[in-house]
Amino acid sequence: MRLAAFSTADIDSAFTHGLPVLHRPAGATTQPGRPDAAHARAITAWIAEASALALSGAAAGVVTCPIAKSSLAQAGLAHAGHTEYLAELTAHAAHAGPRGPVMMLVGGGLRVALATIHEPLSAVPSLLSAARIRKVAQVSA
Repeated sequence: MRLAAFSTADIDSAFTHGLPVLHRPAGATTQPGRPDAAHARAITAWIAEASALALSGAAAGVVTCPIAKSSLAQAGLAHAGHTEYLAELTAHAAHAGPRGPVMMLVGGGLRVALATIHEPLSAVPSLLSAARIRKVAQVSA
């Protein structure tokens, strides 16, 4: 399958031609492997747009890629990462049952929901409990 850029108006037919990707320029020159706080506003806008599209039903879900959290912090974003930012953006959405945020990693047939996110490894043992693991499992179900 090839990668192709589509507008939201063309999205219904996009899957027959490739993987639909909304084209959203960074607004500043990018250099692979060189995070830059100049991109933080564009990154957060993309995450907010993806969230809004999913909440409206225009998108079936949101897939994120790794982001340079340091450049977002330099730009003043108050969240440890996009997982917490997505939690804020979706806090008003109707939802029955436990809420996240829960970070899930997916690859092949494997899905892994993390019981802790953005915590130092040394802190993890004290943060784990049966109740926390149960909540993550319920949110991820």
